[in-house]
Amino acid sequence: RKETASRIAPFGSSTSSMKSIKNINWVKSLKTPPFNGNNVTEEPSLSSTHQQQEAMVSILSWNILAQYLFDSTQKWYDHVDPEAPVFTWEDRFPNILDELCSYDADIICLQEVEFEAFEYDLLPSLKRVGYDGMIQNKKGRSSNHGYGISTFWKKDKFQLVDKIHRSRATVAFLAGQTSSTTNKSVLAVTNCHLEGNPIKAVTRVKQLQNVLSTMNKKRPHHHLIICGDMNCRINQSACSTYLQSGSCQNHKDEIVDWGRIVDKNDLVDIAPHSYQMQSAYPIELADKRPLDYVTYVSTPKSDTDEFVALDQIWYHTTNTTSTDQSDSHSVQVMGLKHPFHSPEHRRNVMKYGLPSVHNPSDHLPIGCILKFQNWNSDDLQSAIKQRESAFCIKKMSEEDLLREIERLMNQISFESTEQRNDFQYVTSPSSFPQVQNVNPTEDQIEALRNRRLRKKRLMDSVSNDLLRSDLEDVFRFMKAVSKIRSS
Repeated sequence: RKETASRIAPFGSSTSSMKSIKNINWVKSLKTPPFNGNNVTEEPSLSSTHQQQEAMVSILSWNILAQYLFDSTQKWYDHVDPEAPVFTWEDRFPNILDELCSYDADIICLQEVEFEAFEYDLLPSLKRVGYDGMIQNKKGRSSNHGYGISTFWKKDKFQLVDKIHRSRATVAFLAGQTSSTTNKSVLAVTNCHLEGNPIKAVTRVKQLQNVLSTMNKKRPHHHLIICGDMNCRINQSACSTYLQSGSCQNHKDEIVDWGRIVDKNDLVDIAPHSYQMQSAYPIELADKRPLDYVTYVSTPKSDTDEFVALDQIWYHTTNTTSTDQSDSHSVQVMGLKHPFHSPEHRRNVMKYGLPSVHNPSDHLPIGCILKFQNWNSDDLQSAIKQRESAFCIKKMSEEDLLREIERLMNQISFESTEQRNDFQYVTSPSSFPQVQNVNPTEDQIEALRNRRLRKKRLMDSVSNDLLRSDLEDVFRFMKAVSKIRSS
């Protein structure tokens, strides 16, 4: 099944982002050229911080089925051939490893990974072929049956610079190993295994919102991929609505999840996000050609509804800060991995179910190749935060704003006395006098100038990202209060 990087070349002529199922390029290999290869094109006429640099990145996502879950729920797997090599981890692991290595993806996201399997099997084996990895830091680690989410990346292509752990998701902040020494763009890879109870659609959306919000506060990043086992169908779920639309609050149509209408009142308090997310696999594929997007098969059934598109890959598709209309699709899908190896493989899986002789999990791996038109793009964090903050501020009353200002002031921890003094001066009423006449007096102009200078000195002196974020929020809220009072 393995192919060389040259097989990717025909995809380079595509100008679409695979919105149509007619344009899908199914690939058997996820191998991509290095960042410093032919896919990198730098324009010397641009400044060093905004060099146009293309980059190919591939990602594989797979729920590999925790052995504990398989062992403890054998009634769900009565259909499995008793001779199939799937009843112990020792039997399943070699097939899992072969499958992972055969695709040669730049990034691998796995779900239902037992902590011991990660430490003693997956990490050592994948390190030998050039990967490094991390696993979810969870209380379950102390359990005999603990399992979580793990992410791996090629060491010659990425370096881990930060990470986030949540109950149902992790984020790996990966800096590209490019030739540029002035701009280390960061890809945020969010690996999810969302709530599995079909009726808990709201919980799944909250889990997504929580990790997106935390990620945006954590550190600057330039690109975003969200993938994993979403435990809901891509073409009909609250999570897909949230990712695609940015919010579930003002959605005109009914939101249906696992055949149930979701009460929109339960979604009202879930904060929106400002990323522009698009699914790597066309959503219409799940409706029009569902057998091409089957990712989960437990017991064999003729009805494919519960099998379709539970595993998903989403990406932020545009440069949020760009004003260039030609940048409307700064990320393109250049190839998709088909869940099945062949029509015969699909027939056998649908007939006999999973796991099986040649399939060590009840899920099938998915994957894609993404082309970033400008790897060295602007930081998403600042733009996204400003959008989300502006959205929230517009909905807040003066009382809410003052309460939030007080909360932030109580939690701020300054790095020096000088910072505290500058902050007190900048936020005191006397530092920004009301200029009600058309021509302000010299004293008023001088007061405003001093305030701007003290504020700039304050912000320039801040080295802690959390402190900087809190100060920026205080200033935004205070500005909003001033607007309300002057209106």
